[in-house]
Amino acid sequence: MKRLKVVLIAAAVLILSALLAPWIHSFAPFKFERILSRLVMVSSLAAVVLFVRLRRADIEGWGLAPGRWSWKRLWAGFAAGSATLGLLTLAELPLGGRTVDLNLPVWWKLLYKPWEYLASAFLIALIEETFFRGFVYQSARRRWPAAASLFVTNFFYAAVHFFKGGHYPVPAEPTAADSFKIMLHLGDAFLKPAEIAPSFLGLFLFGLILSYAYFKTGSLALSIGLHAGCVFFLKMDNWFIASVPGASPLVFGDKNLYSGVLGWLFLGLLFGALRAVLGNGVTHSKDTA
Repeated sequence: MKRLKVVLIAAAVLILSALLAPWIHSFAPFKFERILSRLVMVSSLAAVVLFVRLRRADIEGWGLAPGRWSWKRLWAGFAAGSATLGLLTLAELPLGGRTVDLNLPVWWKLLYKPWEYLASAFLIALIEETFFRGFVYQSARRRWPAAASLFVTNFFYAAVHFFKGGHYPVPAEPTAADSFKIMLHLGDAFLKPAEIAPSFLGLFLFGLILSYAYFKTGSLALSIGLHAGCVFFLKMDNWFIASVPGASPLVFGDKNLYSGVLGWLFLGLLFGALRAVLGNGVTHSKDTA
């Protein structure tokens, strides 16, 4: 009976996400596939809240306890995430991986686009950090040791970024039927593992850094800030910077900056900086396991 309940809830999550995605796509400035995948996350969290008896300890385990929240850490994380990618870009300019390429929108979009990017960056970070560092990790921790749970959580985190609908041509005005068709093609990217391996590794490493920030603070504030800062920079740098055609993808990666050796190096520098700042702090140990 319990398994049937889980199956029915999972089906309801997928159906609700499929129905809502076309409507949200009609006004939200995101790709349809991204909207659909994030809706599945949000709906899954909502299902947990509605159908699972949550204790206060569960919410605290997700890193959302009011007593642990810090706006200072949120904005410090935002600055650190943006600065890391900013310094990476500055390093790649003289090395020939990036070039200055002004691609500013019309003037009236300059008045609101940065705020739109800022809001979307924090929304994405809030959803993903609550889902992965909160719900997924704590669910895994009830079954496995911390190291295994960390691996599973961040492997899943990296994998989700490649659930993009494959080669299915999304129409300009997608419907619920397109949502279900995309779901059938979500794993297409994994048919060519060599192509996604560099980006996958970068996302996995970034996920580990976000997990470290959570463990050292007992709150998702720093993780959300770091995540949002990186997303915001990636949205804004398209106005000023472009990849150089023919530049080594192994060294410089793609436009997302985390799929090349230099990107991995700067992720290591970010981890080192966090360790220097947080290393003497008390590691958060209140797993709900």
